Amino acid sequence: MSKRVRVFAICALVSFSTMSLNAKPAEHVSVVVGENAPELEKFAAAELCGYLDKLFGVRAQPTTVAASGSSAIFLIGSPATNSWIKSFPKVTDQGVVIIPMEGAKSTLVVGGGSPRATLWAVYELAERWGVRYLLDRDAIPARSRFSMPSARVVMEPIFRVRAHGTTNVDFADSGEGWGFKDFRLLIDQLAKMKYNRLNVGGYAWQPYLQYEVDGIKRQTVTLWYGFHYPITPDMPGRSAFPASMTEFWNPELPYHGTPDELLDAGIKLQHELIEYGHSRGMECVTDATVSEYPKEFAPILGNSVPIHMMSQLTTTPGPDTRLDDPGLHKLASTVLRATIDTYPDVDRVNLGINEWRQWTDQYQQAWDALDSRYHISQVANLEQILEASRHRAGYAWGANFSKADLEKKASDEVKGDLASLYFFDWLVRDSGAVSGSKRPDMKFLYWGFAEELYPILPKVLPPNSELEVMPDNFLDHLLQRPEILKGLSGGPIKPIINLTMDDDNIGILPQMTTSALQKVLALLRETGWTGVVTRERFPGDHDTERAYLARASWDPKADPEIIASEELKAACGQRCGDDLLTTMHSIDDATHVWERDDEHFAFPVPSLMMKYWKAGPLPDYLEANRKNYERGWRAAQQAISAATPDGKLYAEFWSKRMEFAVKYIIAVEFVRQAATAESAHQPQQAVEFLNQALASLRNSLDAYASVARTQSDRGAIAVAVEYGYRPLEKKLSELKQAAGSMDQRSPTN
Repeated sequence: MSKRVRVFAICALVSFSTMSLNAKPAEHVSVVVGENAPELEKFAAAELCGYLDKLFGVRAQPTTVAASGSSAIFLIGSPATNSWIKSFPKVTDQGVVIIPMEGAKSTLVVGGGSPRATLWAVYELAERWGVRYLLDRDAIPARSRFSMPSARVVMEPIFRVRAHGTTNVDFADSGEGWGFKDFRLLIDQLAKMKYNRLNVGGYAWQPYLQYEVDGIKRQTVTLWYGFHYPITPDMPGRSAFPASMTEFWNPELPYHGTPDELLDAGIKLQHELIEYGHSRGMECVTDATVSEYPKEFAPILGNSVPIHMMSQLTTTPGPDTRLDDPGLHKLASTVLRATIDTYPDVDRVNLGINEWRQWTDQYQQAWDALDSRYHISQVANLEQILEASRHRAGYAWGANFSKADLEKKASDEVKGDLASLYFFDWLVRDSGAVSGSKRPDMKFLYWGFAEELYPILPKVLPPNSELEVMPDNFLDHLLQRPEILKGLSGGPIKPIINLTMDDDNIGILPQMTTSALQKVLALLRETGWTGVVTRERFPGDHDTERAYLARASWDPKADPEIIASEELKAACGQRCGDDLLTTMHSIDDATHVWERDDEHFAFPVPSLMMKYWKAGPLPDYLEANRKNYERGWRAAQQAISAATPDGKLYAEFWSKRMEFAVKYIIAVEFVRQAATAESAHQPQQAVEFLNQALASLRNSLDAYASVARTQSDRGAIAVAVEYGYRPLEKKLSELKQAAGSMDQRSPTN
């Protein structure tokens, strides 16, 4: 061996010995669980071992006895599950505990008031070590030297219900298009942020419940209202989809499957979600769709009418349907019992009210019956309730609604909800559907009652009930009438509110409601609400907002600006995070404009683009929001050059997402100009504008497709092609034909 090689070998040996010496503490860290620890605590211990390795290079495995000579010991659980833990603060079942063990040097108790709270304690510890939880991964800081944390943490949540939706939504850009593999990673990340509930289930026409009544077997089974989204070789955004795909579809469901095949697959998906949610410490709530039924059951339901929803796939009680209609009783009892028996492992069943109330003429009979049983007139007067509904402050439902329309809709909500309240009371208490099911102890959540009825609900709803409401789709609108948030505080009913992060009406463009969310959460804390539900369709758009809501559910001083900055810097680096924070602000600013001026801008329905085919000057808000998104786009482009290698893809996603938004708005502007030209009998100019609209829309979709990560991204692209690009292509053909006919009629020289 040459002298140079020997010197190199000696240096390497010295270097390795020094590294081993520095890493010595890592070889003596013990993570200890109880001998009979619950599975969640064993999982929590394994997660802690994983973070010790990623953050510090410390190798450890869960054990039931600390290794001799351990320089650091983590005790996982509580005195009830781990006999090594001798003292523990008094906490609720959701209390998180991270405390040094009394009298034991370098021993840390990481636990909680229940096994799932112990899991949250591990994730809280990792977060305090610098880990940040994104939609699709953890942002892990650079490795550092391990040292035992000294902080003492005892936490209780402000909001005991922290829920997130899954399949209980509609449209192709929502969780309706997600399979189990898609949801699995999202559920993992939600658990790390201490979300503790999944809302599963769905609409009456979705493939999640099989039943038969009077020889009629359920046959209406579909996704997204029965609409179809062909995936063709020449379409914009084609690169976002698998090469073999010919139509956008949920990957868990058989394409062109029979009703029975779709139902089997849909029920399997629901069971997978419930089981996996439970494995991550989450409760699960499913829907019993007892207010509407697939249309084949219409002959059973007395005086039924088609549902006032797209495609009219279901039937519902009409204005004159009697409260004691035998067909309604038979259908509802069957559906409720089938729901419980199909999903006996769920923690609650949700009984919800239709968005558009059609069962409105039975309200007086319902009031009288409820008053006879529960004495509701002691706390409210029916005429005063109806009058209050007709004068809701700040109530809005789209630009096409007149004041009279709004007054009638609000009044109908009260009337329909009184009928439903009576009906739900009969169904749960008296029908036998619950007592004769596999879970006679099933708990219930009630969804959507009109705000004017809040005072009477504690008298009617069963003990231990929860009430989930969404007084308005839009947080800016909700903040115009904050007094309604006080109507449920301080009573026996546990109120939960749906909080919008992105709304299906505004649609497929990036949205963010953080600034309004901060104000709403302050009101919810003041008025004692029990829980919150994250309402979103694009989880990939809301890393910062979801992180803020997760932290604000525990910490009243949580600052959305600080949390967003930390999240973004962890995701892609210091300078990149600063730039992307500007992008997030621009989206928040744009969302305020949509909520104020055009709350149906990119609603994913057939009129998506062609509703803007109308003559006239461009609305000012279009330019305002184009500039908002342009500001965010510029910042995201700068972020790419400043990103860390691991964060570059994250910055590129936001650059392309913002490019999509800008060019989509430009396409809408060209559509308006083309319509104006057509109205002025200038078909050739209309053709030119429309060609520009198509080019801008194609560019926007190709940009989005290049960074599409989730089924929501792909669904949004499929929707924009079907309801945006293809209708514009058809219109262009018509305009060219009209322009050609005009040329033929023109005199020649």
